[in-house]
Amino acid sequence: MDELDPRDRISVIGRVVDSINNLTFGDVRPYLHDDMIVAFPFALESFPTMQLDGADNFVSALSAIFTKYRTFKLTVDRTYVCPPDVVILEAHSNNIRIDGVPYNNSYVMIFEFEGDKIRSWKEYYNPSNMATAGSALLK
Repeated sequence: MDELDPRDRISVIGRVVDSINNLTFGDVRPYLHDDMIVAFPFALESFPTMQLDGADNFVSALSAIFTKYRTFKLTVDRTYVCPPDVVILEAHSNNIRIDGVPYNNSYVMIFEFEGDKIRSWKEYYNPSNMATAGSALLK
């Protein structure tokens, strides 16, 4: 297991964000720990899940949810490194759903690494934005 310099962890997150923005989810998989956990602590009751276990399940979920977007653009606003193995992002998104309706949100994402892989991803987004424009994505 390789240990990464904090700058390298930020670079990994950058590549993951780029892959999501390009809707190339298979490109995300090499950066994920097999047994990773992804949590959405502020998920709405109608959200399909509040937690995903395993990298393959997460990549499958990304592939499914992003079929509902015409465009998706996640922009990183700030990055915080918390030694020894945590990177925190503040970000926002500007998106167009497949029905042409805008869906924008803001996020705080906490990534915990194990070696050179993302072991944990906690995504906090604005639930009121999801409740309005985003909830149609869940239908």
